[in-house]
Amino acid sequence: MKPLKSWLALCAITLLSTLSIAQSTEIVYKQKGKSNYKLTIQLTDEQGLALQSAEQFIASDKVYFSLIPNEESEREYFKESDLKNELLSIALYQKNEQKRLQAIQPITSDGKIIRVLLTYLKSDLQLWKPMTFRKETMLSGEIVFPENYFDDFEWFNNKYQSLRKFEKNEKYDEMLALELEVLQQAEKSTTFSYMQFYTALTEDLPFKTASAPIHKMMDEYDEVETQLISTWEVADFKRLNEIEVALAKWMDKAKPYSNFKYKKSKELDQLIQNTNEKLTLRQSFNKDRFVAKKMSIIEQGKYDQFQFQLFVDLLYQTILKNGGFKSVSKNISLDYPLKKEEESKLDVDAGWKQQYNDLLFALQTQQQSDSAGLLFNENILKNLYTEIVYQPKPYFEIFSAANSAVAGTDLFLELVEESIKKSNSIEDISKMEIMKICYPLTDEMSESFVTNLNNGIKKLNEGKWKDADFSFELGIRQNSQFAPAWYFLGYCKYKQGEVFSAQSRIDQALQLYPEYVTPKLFLFSLLEEQGDHTKILQQSKEALAVHDVFLFRLWKAKSHFMLKQFNEAIDEIKNGCLRLNPNNEDAYYLLGDVYVALKKIDLAREAYLTTQQINPFESALFNEKMSAIAQMK
Repeated sequence: MKPLKSWLALCAITLLSTLSIAQSTEIVYKQKGKSNYKLTIQLTDEQGLALQSAEQFIASDKVYFSLIPNEESEREYFKESDLKNELLSIALYQKNEQKRLQAIQPITSDGKIIRVLLTYLKSDLQLWKPMTFRKETMLSGEIVFPENYFDDFEWFNNKYQSLRKFEKNEKYDEMLALELEVLQQAEKSTTFSYMQFYTALTEDLPFKTASAPIHKMMDEYDEVETQLISTWEVADFKRLNEIEVALAKWMDKAKPYSNFKYKKSKELDQLIQNTNEKLTLRQSFNKDRFVAKKMSIIEQGKYDQFQFQLFVDLLYQTILKNGGFKSVSKNISLDYPLKKEEESKLDVDAGWKQQYNDLLFALQTQQQSDSAGLLFNENILKNLYTEIVYQPKPYFEIFSAANSAVAGTDLFLELVEESIKKSNSIEDISKMEIMKICYPLTDEMSESFVTNLNNGIKKLNEGKWKDADFSFELGIRQNSQFAPAWYFLGYCKYKQGEVFSAQSRIDQALQLYPEYVTPKLFLFSLLEEQGDHTKILQQSKEALAVHDVFLFRLWKAKSHFMLKQFNEAIDEIKNGCLRLNPNNEDAYYLLGDVYVALKKIDLAREAYLTTQQINPFESALFNEKMSAIAQMK
């Protein structure tokens, strides 16, 4: 038995060194009297030799077990009688189910059977389940294959190692993509659930992969939110929005993981749901507070506050910048840069530029969350309406018109008409009328025609009269029935010193569109240059028969004054001009001039002083007028 012992000792060393790639057990194969003889059952290759690697096992479609004599065997080899009478009755079982033996082969050396090879089809076995061998009432210990013997062990192991590296470096995007691949493969694998990292790959890592970024971003959200409430900086609010967007994107990417049937899928689904609910509430709450904070100046301000009036006027002018040749129906924007002179007005206070920019951002934020996409909320319009009797320009009407344009309602046209009536600026009226005419653009206005007109406006604003003239002439050649093209061409001619050419083009504009206010106002200025106040009076009366417009009435009052019809001038100012716009400086200066002409100094002083109530920041003209009446005493 010594040679057998030496061989078995060598086998034992091999088994210990390759424990993860080989399994064995023992069974009593023969009984004589009180003696029980055992043999070793060992997983081997097709030669009956110990397996050298898991790859060797995986590469075969068969499973081989060798019956080998050991120290407790009757002898160090088997006899033919052992094979026939004892060994053939040894059978492999899994859960009381006998597995079909494909072949049995004795392996001999020097004419002796040193081992017997049992062959099974791998497909007949469930490799991940324990196996036992039975001989009559005798039962072996369990054989359990190492997980690295499973066909897909290496694949899952490689993914597991990669995931751990990604986890260490917090590369959650890479983890998420890889985890999805793993979970999809796991649903196809029959052996995966028996691997040591099954729980990590189906519970811990998927949940951590999906949840860790959520927790990390929510922690940052809490910090930024606290900072926002402290300072109300736009940068903090924008960062909150960025985090919200990033969270939403991440949770959309992580959502498929909650659909897999692993233990923490419901927990992940609940985390995503709870986070979404929290974000929705907090996003709305933070937005409302931020917007209210930044818009309080125009939601609560008064016209006697310079900052309020300045901010409202800048917004008003920005709305009017939409007055190009384009459709304004559902297309009004506040995304226009301020002019240099507008920016300079914000230099009064070091923080006003930032405050105004913050206001614009808050308005845009409000608009994005408004179901109708309105530019101005109810609080702004309500405050402007409350202050309407003090407004020097038709702010309420234009703000309301902007909302109507965004909503695409015909109320826009009525509101712009009302604004034209109250406006004290021909430039503003010109923009209003273009917005009205182009609401929306008609099908008759081709793209190239509109491009020529807008190029003309651009050159006109740059003071390039000749270039603007060329663009408007091109437009007229394309469409000679469009009144604004004729008016702007006439304006360009005037700026180039061609007064009579200008007048003929403007007359053409009025012939095409008799209700066109801007050309009429421009003609009044031409007549004033010529000193023809009688004609201004006549034409202003004709214009007022069509439109009750503040500037028509102001021109009429000026004409009465210049023609020394002082009582008529006073009546026109009080019952005409101030009825339409009770907060206009020009009307009160003119009223003061009329009283001076009548030598009613106290009434003149009262009229002049009223201009300072309207605009206390204009002093030069006021001082000039007051100095003049002081010398009359």
